[in-house]
Amino acid sequence: MSAVEAIKRVRDAERSRRAILEAAEAVFAERGFPESTLSEIGRHAGLSRGAPAFFFESKDNLYAEVIKRVFAERHEVLGPALELARTVDADEAPSRDALQAALEAAVGSYIDFLASRPTFVRLMQWEALTDGQRLRAIPHESSALERGLSALAGKLPKGDGRGEAGQLLLSFVALCLLPFEHDTTLLPTLGVSATDGRFLRERKRHVVRLLLDHLTIDRASAR
Repeated sequence: MSAVEAIKRVRDAERSRRAILEAAEAVFAERGFPESTLSEIGRHAGLSRGAPAFFFESKDNLYAEVIKRVFAERHEVLGPALELARTVDADEAPSRDALQAALEAAVGSYIDFLASRPTFVRLMQWEALTDGQRLRAIPHESSALERGLSALAGKLPKGDGRGEAGQLLLSFVALCLLPFEHDTTLLPTLGVSATDGRFLRERKRHVVRLLLDHLTIDRASAR
């Protein structure tokens, strides 16, 4: 085999592997893990029915790679935005404007990610329905969000349990995620959609205001 043929074979394998991962993400998100099959994923990828098993050996391995991939991409998207949160936290007395800039970057990047990756939301919904057993067993990168928000909350008074850092993380995720989880249930009753750019811009501003008021008030009370 020539060097050119070897390179072409590697590139073809990489394209096939990527196509399988993209197809698997779509199929797992639509049908859930139990009802998805490797042959269906192979057809969806435009490859042979046996291609997913050839590249990933089993449905469990393929699902694990899908989960690692979506969380790695979430981490990549949120990392730069939440670095700003850590920068703000380095200031002993960050101004309201600095806190707002950090929250706008974090909230904006997270909502943009959720809007561009509806399969992520669906995968997490399936995990919630099955008690997250598979998700807990798969090592995945998800620390950017936790570290950044913990940095913002680091100087707040500590409450019960994990304290304000944990509460801020829950509020951040819930406020950003809920419209995408209920785009076909709650949102239609309000006459809006999570695919509407104007609604998403308003949502970002609303979430930032809520979190900013919380952070500003609690930081003032801590002094």
